[in-house]
Amino acid sequence: MVKLFNSDYKEIIKDIKCDLIITDPPYLYERGGGSKIFDCDALERKDRIMENSDFGKEQIYEFMNISKQCMSNPQWYIFCSEKQLPFYLDWCVENKFLFNLITLEKQLSILNRKRLSTNTEFVLRVYNWGCIFNKSENNSDYNRVIKFNRIKKQDKLYKQQKPTEIIDIFTKFGSNEGDIIFDPFMGSGSVGESSLNNNRGFIGIEIDENRYNISNKRLSKLKKEE
Repeated sequence: MVKLFNSDYKEIIKDIKCDLIITDPPYLYERGGGSKIFDCDALERKDRIMENSDFGKEQIYEFMNISKQCMSNPQWYIFCSEKQLPFYLDWCVENKFLFNLITLEKQLSILNRKRLSTNTEFVLRVYNWGCIFNKSENNSDYNRVIKFNRIKKQDKLYKQQKPTEIIDIFTKFGSNEGDIIFDPFMGSGSVGESSLNNNRGFIGIEIDENRYNISNKRLSKLKKEE
């Protein structure tokens, strides 16, 4: 089962039921050391302005409060930036959810003498007791630091695309075959590809029409190959 929507997640999410959420919401970025915050998409645009480009405390709390209603036993794997971690963790403490922090270590591409290197990203697992956590045959999957290689530029469908092999770890750990995985910020469809490759159903929402079309084409091709 695959269902894709080209929409704002808030317009559809209340009608969605799933077993697990794996998603990559907008990150927070500061330009030039100032206080103005932009997400990745805003930085790609020449005018560097994008409506609703910040995804801070208010947006994170709203997303978590709405999305927890999609699952009978809520569990998320959320890609996030360092600046967003306090907001997610505050929400977990206030709502009595457990969490694990996973660090993604990528190849260092740029050295900066004024600050620490930015060769890490984070995935936050948020869950309740009793949530699925399947064993893996690969002991390295249990590490809270996962090393990976960047996707080559010529192979990227979308600038912020995450490697499917990383998402596969969370798909297998957090769900069983036949379960439904939901991604409310679908991007180029990497979570959908992982879901289909591992015999899970998938529901995806993407507000941007171009990214939605990329995902639709990518996942339609996979369904034909099954």
